[in-house]
Amino acid sequence: MLDYKTDRNPDPQRHAMQLALYAHANHVHSAVLAYLRSEELHVFDQSQLEAAFAAAERLAERINSAQFTASPGPGVCRICEYSSICQSAWRG
Repeated sequence: MLDYKTDRNPDPQRHAMQLALYAHANHVHSAVLAYLRSEELHVFDQSQLEAAFAAAERLAERINSAQFTASPGPGVCRICEYSSICQSAWRG
């Protein structure tokens, strides 16, 4: 399975859950991110996809049980749409 990204800076971990969900839905055991701007490929093997899928399941469980505790940090706050209004946002 191949997914294309146009990000300026490759960040495979940012897309790991998304790719794991695609792979799970398509019953594949490896997947590749192709970063078009930097002409880089990142391969996710079965164990990496399984770990990312498990993380997605844990996140879904937290959402279903209304657990919305902030977990600030430079990686997540940088891409979060709510960081400008979040009192827990990482300000570095």
